[in-house]
Amino acid sequence: MQEVDVHAVDLGAELREAVQPGLGRTPVVVMAPVVAQVTGVGQRDALRPVIDRLRLRPPGPAQPVPQVVQVSLGYVDAERADVVAHPSSIAGTGPRRRNTGPVRGVLAEWWRRRVEGATVTAQLRDQLGQWGIWRGGYQLTGELAASIEADGFGALWVGGSPDEDLALIEELLDATSTLTVGTSIVNMWKSDAHEVARSFARVQRRHPGRFVLGVGAGHPEATQQYQRPYQTLASYVDTLLDDGVPRDALVLAALGPRVLRLSRDRTAGAIPYLVPPEHTRLAREILGPAPLLAPEQKAVLDTDAVRARALGRERVRTPYLGLVNYTSNLRRFGWGDADLSDGGSDALVDALVAHGPADQVAAQLSKHLDAGADHVVVQVLTEPDADPRPAYRQLAQALKLS
Repeated sequence: MQEVDVHAVDLGAELREAVQPGLGRTPVVVMAPVVAQVTGVGQRDALRPVIDRLRLRPPGPAQPVPQVVQVSLGYVDAERADVVAHPSSIAGTGPRRRNTGPVRGVLAEWWRRRVEGATVTAQLRDQLGQWGIWRGGYQLTGELAASIEADGFGALWVGGSPDEDLALIEELLDATSTLTVGTSIVNMWKSDAHEVARSFARVQRRHPGRFVLGVGAGHPEATQQYQRPYQTLASYVDTLLDDGVPRDALVLAALGPRVLRLSRDRTAGAIPYLVPPEHTRLAREILGPAPLLAPEQKAVLDTDAVRARALGRERVRTPYLGLVNYTSNLRRFGWGDADLSDGGSDALVDALVAHGPADQVAAQLSKHLDAGADHVVVQVLTEPDADPRPAYRQLAQALKLS
């Protein structure tokens, strides 16, 4: 008997990546805790979607996919979901026993990374809390960062592709004492990975554990050399890790399933931008329960719906509805040409920009938590040159942070 412990929330993708290379066509038994972790139940009917996802078509003769031959409703350690191979006992001819010996090779390494990731992201989740603020770097000062910290927000995310020297990050950390500061994001086309890693080490020495490095691929409309973005991002991540950036301080701007899986497997998690709660729900399914998920959500604190929507539409239209990465992602969730043209339909703007009085905005933001987010990054929109601090204070009170 061969038995392999894996964390199997996203069974389809994870079995393709991990179980298949090690087991080939070995039959697979899905234990009930797989479903208990996904749905909160262990009933037979709840196993059906999991079984269906395991019945995958082989991508080629050299890569056969595990076949589901039986489902056991027995429970094992509730802290782990198990995918167990029982070739003999499935036919009723061999003993069912727990294999307590070490698992070696590709599966052992895969499982080690998942356990390690679960540990570090739990710490990061606690550090960030549930609520953070997003603001463009050019709009930030140490004084504003200190005010955000005093309001009770756990993190400040710096937008606008901060420079590779991370000087602004250091300035904001110098001005605060407990606030976590993250980049959203360092652009891989603009900033050399080796230089970013050196800057990270400098900031980390000065402010241990208070900086999260968010990186991403940017947009083809803004980058002349935008080619093979996924491969470039994966290589960029490898360089950062090899140069000493710890996994628990690295997150990715991830929208589509492929980059979400990369963020799950190689970093602490994902920081999707311009996404509705429906994306958060799908992202959590892909990531599984352990990695950090911190979506960005825009908000306007204004009881005048027409005025709030107009402000939100202007921000959504320029530049985001002109960037194919964002529009393609929104199309995945049913938004069509009519929604994405002329500055966005009212329904689209309302989905991307929470607006209303502070308590109503807080309720809208909480939909991301309900969908599986750990931490929601709020971009409060105001009129140009307006002081955002009153809105931050109102929102903090509505979120019961202060």
